[in-house]
Amino acid sequence: MILVTTRFPKIVEMVTKESNPIDLRGLDPDEFWKFFQICAFGRIQDEHGDQELIGIARKIADKLKCSPLAAKTVGRLLIKKPFQELWMKILDNKEWLEENHDNDIIPALKISYDYLPFHLKKCFSCFSLFPDDYKFGKLEIIRFWDSIGIIDYPKQNKKFEDIGSDYLDELLDNGFHIKGDDNNYVMHDLLHDLSRKVSLEECAYISCSTFEANEIPQSIRYLSIFMHDDIHVKSFEEGMEMKEFHVKNASVGFELGELGKLEVLGGELKISGLENVRTSQEAEEAKLMEKRNLVKLGLVWNSKQESTGDDILDSLKPHSNIRILCIVNHGGSVGPSWLCSNIIYMRNLETLHLERVSWANLPPIGQMYHLRKLKLKNILGISQIGPDFFGGTTEKSFTHLMEVQFYDMPDLVEWVGGANCHLFSRLEKISCTGCPMLTTLLISGWPISSSEGNTKWFPSLRDLYILRCPKLCLPPMPHTSMVSSIDTDCLSYYRTTLNIWKPSELVFHNLGDVERLTIWDESCFSFMDLQKIHSLRHIYRVQTLELRQFSLTRKSLSNLFECFPALSRLDVSTSSNEDHEEVVLQFPPSSSLRNVRFVGCKNLILPVDEEEGVGFCGISSLESVAIINCNKLFSRWPMGGGGVQTQSIIYPLPPSLKKLSLEGEVSTLPMALLANLTSLTSLELFNCKDITVDGFVSLITINLEHLYVHNRRDGEAEPYSVAADLLAVVARTKTLPAGSFQLVCLYVDSISAVLVAPICSRLSATLQRLSFDCDWRTEKLTEEQDEALRLLTSLRILWFNGCRALRSLPQGLHRLPSLQELRIWGTQKIRSLPKEGLPDSLRLLDIHNCSPEIYEECQKLRGTRPDIHIHDGLTIVDNKTSNILEETKKIQIRRKHAGSSSYMPNSAVDTHTPSTPDLSPLRSAA
Repeated sequence: MILVTTRFPKIVEMVTKESNPIDLRGLDPDEFWKFFQICAFGRIQDEHGDQELIGIARKIADKLKCSPLAAKTVGRLLIKKPFQELWMKILDNKEWLEENHDNDIIPALKISYDYLPFHLKKCFSCFSLFPDDYKFGKLEIIRFWDSIGIIDYPKQNKKFEDIGSDYLDELLDNGFHIKGDDNNYVMHDLLHDLSRKVSLEECAYISCSTFEANEIPQSIRYLSIFMHDDIHVKSFEEGMEMKEFHVKNASVGFELGELGKLEVLGGELKISGLENVRTSQEAEEAKLMEKRNLVKLGLVWNSKQESTGDDILDSLKPHSNIRILCIVNHGGSVGPSWLCSNIIYMRNLETLHLERVSWANLPPIGQMYHLRKLKLKNILGISQIGPDFFGGTTEKSFTHLMEVQFYDMPDLVEWVGGANCHLFSRLEKISCTGCPMLTTLLISGWPISSSEGNTKWFPSLRDLYILRCPKLCLPPMPHTSMVSSIDTDCLSYYRTTLNIWKPSELVFHNLGDVERLTIWDESCFSFMDLQKIHSLRHIYRVQTLELRQFSLTRKSLSNLFECFPALSRLDVSTSSNEDHEEVVLQFPPSSSLRNVRFVGCKNLILPVDEEEGVGFCGISSLESVAIINCNKLFSRWPMGGGGVQTQSIIYPLPPSLKKLSLEGEVSTLPMALLANLTSLTSLELFNCKDITVDGFVSLITINLEHLYVHNRRDGEAEPYSVAADLLAVVARTKTLPAGSFQLVCLYVDSISAVLVAPICSRLSATLQRLSFDCDWRTEKLTEEQDEALRLLTSLRILWFNGCRALRSLPQGLHRLPSLQELRIWGTQKIRSLPKEGLPDSLRLLDIHNCSPEIYEECQKLRGTRPDIHIHDGLTIVDNKTSNILEETKKIQIRRKHAGSSSYMPNSAVDTHTPSTPDLSPLRSAA
């Protein structure tokens, strides 16, 4: 028996001569309504549901023709944004009026498409370039998106594969793809029809041999040709561009002769797979010389550099109008006569890129008078670049040359100019990377302590990049004031920012207006040199100074403030753990510092009396202080509170302070020393085990928005919890009425300290993020604690990390109306999710390094709560080999927040105590 399904009446007529067709309709209306409720609400609604939303959903369901595909696609749109206003907009959308027949669901799918972000619309529309029912792999489609420029690279360093994977997951979550059992992806034929509809003006798909090229609209940017037989391609409209052409190999690619038929091809063209061309006659069939509108041409062989006839490259002669030429991996021993002959044919060439070629002679670059950019990469055998290398020079040579790049040239020793140095006076950018033998760039023998003659060395240079060239000796930099960017193994400089990694000879008067200076090793920098030129206005402009591996002494600290009087931000970390002479922290009276950070300065002392000097308290502009592992900083301050003068009490920190972070402080430090900090908005106390609440004043919590109090757990010991004592004092304070707190983010190591009614009632209106880290005491929440948690009606993020005694989650989680994220890390005794379920508002459930039972519950949750994005990192470790059998599993069922507006187209394994989680999600969100 043969079963045929189709949406097209003509096919029905062809195959039903001796059979009775069955007309498949949608689901039964009642069953469809139940199914649609699951898609739109996550569950079937009862009388307790939002009746207004249910009413709107019923009207939308009536428009979906009882189609499961429409229900899934539109339902996923609704469930992400359960707002009456949005659902009414969807119900009143004019797209519904575009229905062509009773069973037409394209308008419903189009509405879901319209609400996609811009980048996903671009990705979706490009599927119109694939044939119906095409199965594609994940990496295949990601590379396709990247090749046509759809993937948007963010500022942070993220691989295009990861970005593309996110795009694909989002489309899958929105119901626009189906993932098969073979891990390939496929698109429903109706959605494929939609992709062709929305991309009609930009994408064209050709799958037959009868098309006429002149029928293709001029607006088309992307053309896909799937051949089933010989295709006779006629000329495209003038200006048509084909960015890449693959020479046929077996069943993949095209014959060069087909390229030859595109007579008026223009713009950019890259021909790859040229190793498949066997004869010069075959190469001539590309007819590149007739393509006078081509501007950029790339000729690429594979990386094997198989020996190929030199006449093949000769036969790929382009029109002389070419401006940009790139030749990669040619395996021949001789370059093409049209490029390497002394009779210049490529007279208009502006950019030349040669990579992995093995020619006996390179082109006469000195005679290419219009050349603006030269790039040589991975070419063996070139030891010197000089007059002979350039094929002779005249006064016209290099008059337009602005950029030179040398990459991975293992034999290159020197670039010598001799009497022709002046010819390179217009060069603006030089890049040399991976040239281990290079010793000279145009001029050699720089006087180390002098900058004389520097204006003769590339006087127009703006950008210099020298990396992995260990033998190259550069002049003192920047050699002229025109230089705006330098990147070497020793330093990086970009306009207002200077980073010094290794000792470097600097010309300070050419540095421009440096405002941010980072020094990674004190041997790189001489304060004595700075003192000689400290009158220069450029030094006075430095506002941010970062010193790494700094040797903190009385003299170096004094020199620092003398050389940089305009600092607003200072960040210092010391060079070793050794204790040096005690250094009393003394800021100049005129200091305008706003942010200070000291790391590992174990010999730094904070003065108590004004006779010793002015410490932090003398800086009225100070807003942020971070002290990390500075053991002696508060050692002179008495345990009972502030130091006493004859007139008044003094404190170590000024009342203007808004942010304070103390980490690893070993001194016995009473909270009384912080009693004057009533302007604090952020307080962080990490691993300060000897801090006491003696003299604590609750008023310092009034303006707090972020409070992080946590002591590190080492071994099996349960350390003193500063957070527990601090919050206990606040709970007992009757002078602070409910609603007096501004706290948005709270990060502590004690569950019981927070979950009491006096604390939660004060935090009810503001607290959005709550994290419990390494509470080893609490096994189960009491009824009183569960009731207190319910008071946190504004809570959006709840995090349990390393709470190894905790056996169950709060049973009242489902009653937190604003909770959107629940994270459970390294809490292995929890076996199940709450019996009463999770709140309807939850969007993310993040499980890592927990029990197998809770992972099983996550799998079940996948079917009942498709509105939740569940991320679980399941780690199983073999006791003998410690091999990771399964590191990360992802269940991606996302429900995004409202408000995104855009258009078309693993955590580490830890079998012991979990590490302290990265606070960046909490802090950045705050």
